[in-house]
Amino acid sequence: MTDYELKKSPTTDVGPAGISDDEKQSTIETANLAVSVDREIEKRILRKFDLRILPLLTFMYLCSSMDLSNLGNAKSDNIEGDLHMKGNQYNILLSIWYIPIVLFGPPMNILTKKYGAALVLPIAIFGFGSFLMFGAATKNWGGIMTTRWFLGVFESGFYPAVIFYLTLFYKRTELAGRLGAFFAAGAIANGFTGLIAYGCFQIKGDIHGWQYLFLIEGAVTILSGVVAIIVLPHSAARAKFLTPEEKEVAYTRMARDSSSVVDSKFVFKDAIKICTEDKFFFAYMMVGISNGVPLFSVSTFLVQIVQRLGYGTVKTNLLTVAPNVVGAVSLVIVANSSDYFRNRALHIVAGLSCTMIGFIILASVDVVTNKGVAYFACFLLCAGCSVPSPLLATWYNNNTPDEGKRAIITSIIEAVATLSGLISSNIFRPQDAPNYIPALAISAAFGGFAIVLVTSMHLYMRWFNAKKDREQGVKLRAEDVSTADLTDGFKSEKFRYMY
Repeated sequence: MTDYELKKSPTTDVGPAGISDDEKQSTIETANLAVSVDREIEKRILRKFDLRILPLLTFMYLCSSMDLSNLGNAKSDNIEGDLHMKGNQYNILLSIWYIPIVLFGPPMNILTKKYGAALVLPIAIFGFGSFLMFGAATKNWGGIMTTRWFLGVFESGFYPAVIFYLTLFYKRTELAGRLGAFFAAGAIANGFTGLIAYGCFQIKGDIHGWQYLFLIEGAVTILSGVVAIIVLPHSAARAKFLTPEEKEVAYTRMARDSSSVVDSKFVFKDAIKICTEDKFFFAYMMVGISNGVPLFSVSTFLVQIVQRLGYGTVKTNLLTVAPNVVGAVSLVIVANSSDYFRNRALHIVAGLSCTMIGFIILASVDVVTNKGVAYFACFLLCAGCSVPSPLLATWYNNNTPDEGKRAIITSIIEAVATLSGLISSNIFRPQDAPNYIPALAISAAFGGFAIVLVTSMHLYMRWFNAKKDREQGVKLRAEDVSTADLTDGFKSEKFRYMY
């Protein structure tokens, strides 16, 4: 037996080839045995995941984010006039997308756990790419509303499914950096959409620039779905690009530092119990909503915020690129810092604070006479707004070792957090244009509330861990405890919060 192979129980054959009826006990036995893993083998596995899975998922999210944010660019190209919109119909158009996201998000993530993200994700992205292209053919408000509804249906489970999917490949202490890189695609998408929109708006053809934008982005999205169905593996231990030895190590990694039972069977009646078992369940949801308002305000209305500076359509779209690129870089740095320092809450607070300050500046200064200050505030918005979401997802997934319960908590929290988009899309009212002072103030206030809530949760988790240490006479950190020892979840003797 080589130095990276498992020292298996003599009575139990545990491995990635299949999970027996005794999967729970066998996983516990495997993870608790003395396992010697060659770190070079582990690094090789991570490189394969980082090069074969993460880039494709990130590109898929880039496409989905462009599909969402391009309405702001289309607005600057007069989609309202071309489709004969009146009054607040544009705001309703923005809002309609969020309803199917909330309604269909949890069922989609349950399907992901049951049938695998390798099947569900490609179907989803193929669907919303198709309906984006259909949007280019619409002639009125009713038509574009219909396509946006179905865009939301197919996109509803995408982000929660990817979060859950990545927990099947990466340990708890590796997740934030990967989710950060993945989520950075959303920030980059806003910049790319600005560049693509700039190019599309220069085309002189028989259709409008925003129609070219929808067609091009939709086609690229569909292509990414075709590639995904070929490339994405079901799980780490079943990845065809890993050798048998690497599959063993991949399986053990998950048993020790991700899942209490690896590749477990999904039982809804057991998984749904997370809603009452986790005392922070509703707090996580409130953070998601409170953070979501400033996040969606930036991702959806940055073009309109920059437009306040007084520039034309083309220059306005170009000026959104740099802040979004800075936002992507900031997110990757902060997310990796979160993994390095094993801390989620304080990094979330840092991102929320940065965005809140940006909104306060924009609401307080005369942007026409202080263009430099106002544009700097746009950089603050983008540098902070994307940070909390992936770290929040990492936070509650780190504290939920059961795979089925992870699927449930992720789908519900992400779906409910999306409701904040309804708030953002309706606080930027036409009558408040071009300054949108009420919307900027409301966005800052939601961010401030999230800061208070996250700080309170952080302090309680620290107190809880210290209390258990005193009672048990030991000092344990969450990362010191094998997830295989946490089959009883929060009731497990060794359970400690990661915060």
